[in-house]
Amino acid sequence: MTSQAGFVAALIKLTEQSAGRDKLCRVVQYGSRFVYWSMEQREISAELVKKLKKLEAQISTARKLFRIGKSIDHLKKASRTIHLADPVLRLAITLSQINRGFYLLFDHIIWAGRVGLITVDLDYWKKLSSKFWLVALVLGLVRDAYELLLAYQVERKRQRETGHSREEPSSRITFLTTLQHNPSVVLDAVKNGADFFIPPYNIGLINLPSGIIGLLGTISSVVGLYTIWNDSTKLKYA
Repeated sequence: MTSQAGFVAALIKLTEQSAGRDKLCRVVQYGSRFVYWSMEQREISAELVKKLKKLEAQISTARKLFRIGKSIDHLKKASRTIHLADPVLRLAITLSQINRGFYLLFDHIIWAGRVGLITVDLDYWKKLSSKFWLVALVLGLVRDAYELLLAYQVERKRQRETGHSREEPSSRITFLTTLQHNPSVVLDAVKNGADFFIPPYNIGLINLPSGIIGLLGTISSVVGLYTIWNDSTKLKYA
């Protein structure tokens, strides 16, 4: 009963957060895309495919509404990370937050256009928004790689100092130990890596099956949801 009560408490805490609700919706959004794409490949229930496509579109529009104002949050984060001591982290994180801020700002314009509040070229704004998202993801991956490199160097030094053998510690073992001890960085890298292909797809730089984009988005959303569920796995300033 205690574990059940803990699960319910964690679920309530998750759904109380706007980020948690957004990630739940995102799982459904991209999951729907993957499911209806799979059904189309097998020519299964055209009517259900139509409903899932409508569900995906409606959730996509709703998420844009839920995130109104969040662009300001990212710009505020940038104002804090600009003072970080490490120059690489300072540059990567701050620029990533700024790009995420503009990505979401343009996303608000897309929402306003979709619901008919303003008349805009939706394709233009979608591509512009995706370009800023792509830059943010690249910077995020740079940050992840750099943090893993720093952690790897610390782990290698530790193994040398505590090892009883004169032989150099195995690079493979050191790397795997580094990954094991830094789950927050690993999860952030997986999330950014899965999302990385979505903006180029939106812009038209790469041509992937719609279902693959749905699968990648689902993976990223599940990882993001997990980091909200388990605060200890959430990377600082992510």
